[in-house]
Amino acid sequence: MMDKYGSDILRWYLISSSPPWRPKMFNETDLLEVRNKFFDTLINTYRFFVLYCNLLGVTMDELLLNKTAVMQRQEIDRWIISSFEKNKMLYIDLMDNYQVTKAARVISDFVIDDLSNWYIRRNRKRFRNPESAEDKRAAYQTLYEVLSELLKLVSPVAPFLSDLLYRNLT
Repeated sequence: MMDKYGSDILRWYLISSSPPWRPKMFNETDLLEVRNKFFDTLINTYRFFVLYCNLLGVTMDELLLNKTAVMQRQEIDRWIISSFEKNKMLYIDLMDNYQVTKAARVISDFVIDDLSNWYIRRNRKRFRNPESAEDKRAAYQTLYEVLSELLKLVSPVAPFLSDLLYRNLT
C-alpha cells in the first residue's frame, strides 16, 4: 500500500478513519477516498496558488513585505483567516488531548469545505484577474498565510508531503 499510495496517504487514512487503539478493517476504497478528497484537494490548492503566482508575477517580497493589514482585506479573506484560526485552535486542543482522529478530520474538513470549496471557488476570478494591486496582494497574502500554516498542522501525520510543499512554498 505504501508503494501504491505513499506513506503519508496511508498514515492519514489510518489516523483519520478511526482511533489508533481501535481495531480497523482495512478498506482500499476508503484509502482512495482519502487520497482523492483530502490529498488531491490540498495539492491542487497548492498548485493553484503557485500557478497564479507565476502567471501574475507575484513574488515572495509581495507576500512577505508590505503586508496588507487583515482588517483592510476583503471580508472573504478575513473569513478564511478566522475559519482557519478557529480550526487551528481546535486541532491543537485535540492533538494535545491525544484525539488524533478528530484532529485529522478537522483539518480534512477545513481543506475540503472551507478552503477549496468555499474560499478558492469564490475567489477564482479574483486570483486570475484582481481588481487592483492591493486586492491582488491581499488575496495572495491570505492564501499564502493559510497554506503555509496549514502545512505545519498537516506535518505530524503527513510529514513527507507537507515538508515538500512547505519548502517549495517558502
